[in-house]
Amino acid sequence: MACQESEYLDEHGKCTPCRNCMPGQELSKDCGDGSGGDAQCIACPPRKFKDSWGHHGCKPCLSCALINRLQKSNCTATTNAVCGECLPGFYRKVRISGQLDWECIPCTKQTPTSEPQCRSRVNLVKVAVPTVPPQDTALLALTSSALVIIVLVLLALSIIYCKRFWKSQCQRDGEAVGLQLPSLQPDMDVPPAVAVGTASKAHLGRSLLESQPLIRASGRGDCL
Repeated sequence: MACQESEYLDEHGKCTPCRNCMPGQELSKDCGDGSGGDAQCIACPPRKFKDSWGHHGCKPCLSCALINRLQKSNCTATTNAVCGECLPGFYRKVRISGQLDWECIPCTKQTPTSEPQCRSRVNLVKVAVPTVPPQDTALLALTSSALVIIVLVLLALSIIYCKRFWKSQCQRDGEAVGLQLPSLQPDMDVPPAVAVGTASKAHLGRSLLESQPLIRASGRGDCL
């Protein structure tokens, strides 16, 4: 025996109307065409609603964001969500019948200027370019400043180290040149084979002593 779409076959072999559930509830299993007689009424799952009595199931809630519209009220188990006007930068086209489309579409250069949502070009910029939160901007500025300070400190330390290194290196080179020069005495002895007067010996000693500091100074001239 074939039952109708809204009937199930009971234990007596008779077609019986499916159980009707109140708003916000649906049957635990499909009922109709002879099956589903043991189905029970259960609450609608999340993001679904049912606003009338019947054996039909709950329907998905409307998402206003998917159709680019503001949401005026949320979806509940017994009522669907209610959408408002189009988001900034979007508008609803008018059909041939004079009714407005359910979905809002983006504004373009060809959009009529009579559309209030598309009159200001600022709306288009706000939709296309996401704004940066103030917290992220402050954090980025703080991080950049810290990196600049670290680089400057490292650069200053490097310059100080190089100056000290070259200064100590020059002092060592100057001392090495001074050690290599012979120690000259003003009254150095002249070989007996050479007859030099007392005045000539003193003049020779002074000349050698005067030349010694010049040699040492010339060895350190590159470090000054």
